[in-house]
Amino acid sequence: MLIGTLDEIIQWIIPGRAWNFKDVGLNVFSGGLTQLAIWQVIGPKSISEKFNPISLRILTSLFAFCLIILGLCASNTPNRVYSYTKQISWLSFLQKEESMSEFGYKYNDPEIGILYSRISPLRIQKIDYQRGKEYAHILNKTVSMNYRRFLKKYNPITNPFLHELRVHIFRRDKYYAKANEISDQNKKREFYLISFKENLILKKYFNKSIKNSVHYWNDDKISKPNDLIDKSKPYKSAVSSNLFTSFSEKTMWIVIFSLLTILGLLNFIWKSKKI
Repeated sequence: MLIGTLDEIIQWIIPGRAWNFKDVGLNVFSGGLTQLAIWQVIGPKSISEKFNPISLRILTSLFAFCLIILGLCASNTPNRVYSYTKQISWLSFLQKEESMSEFGYKYNDPEIGILYSRISPLRIQKIDYQRGKEYAHILNKTVSMNYRRFLKKYNPITNPFLHELRVHIFRRDKYYAKANEISDQNKKREFYLISFKENLILKKYFNKSIKNSVHYWNDDKISKPNDLIDKSKPYKSAVSSNLFTSFSEKTMWIVIFSLLTILGLLNFIWKSKKI
C-alpha cells in the first residue's frame, strides 16, 4: 500500500501522468497476492515463527502511515492545491496537473437520471441565472479553441461551473456524432440516449448559458433521437463521476483517526498482555 501510494504520488507530479486511487487498490491487491503466495507456496521459516510485538508495531506503524498519506491525498483537492501553490511559488506547476481527488454532489433527477457535480443543483441554477450571458459570451468567443485547452484554462479550480458546462456540451456532441456514424441500431440508440440526456442537463441546469451560445440545440436538431430512444431508460452522466460523493472530507478524517486510535490500542493491549 505504501509503495503503491508513493508511486501514484510520483505519477501525479509528472506532467502527462495522473493519480488514481484505483491503481493504489490494484497495487495493494497484487502485493497481497504475492504475500499470500510466499506464505502458502514458499513458506519461509520466518513466516512460521511465532508472531511478536515488534512485528505488530512495524505492521501497525506502516498501516497508520499509509492511512495518513492516503487521507492527505484525498484532501489534496484542486482548491487546496491552488492554496498552497500560491504560497509556495516553486510548486505552481502542480496547478496544471489533474486533481488527486474532489468532493462533490450526486443527485438523482427524475427526468434525467443520476448527475454528479462539484456544485449543488440549486447553486448551478443560481450561477446560470446570474452569469449565464457572460458565460455564453465566453463559449461563443472560444468556439474554435481546442477542447483540452479550454478545460485547462477554465479548470475546476478557476471555474468549476464553466468547466462542467463545457464537458456536458462535449459529451452531448460527441455521442450525437457517433450515433450518426454507426450502423448498429442498438449502439445508435444508446449513443442518441446519451446525447439526448446530456442535452436535457444543459437545458435544465445551464439553460441561460447554453441558450445564448452557439452550442444551443433547437427542437429540430433533437427530433431524430426522439423517435429512436426510450426516454424513461435509466441514465448516469459520466461528467464529474470521479468525485467523492458518498462521504465528506470531514467524515473521512473521523474514520481515519478512529482507525489510528484502534491501532494504538491494539499495540497497548498486546504489550500489556506480554508484560
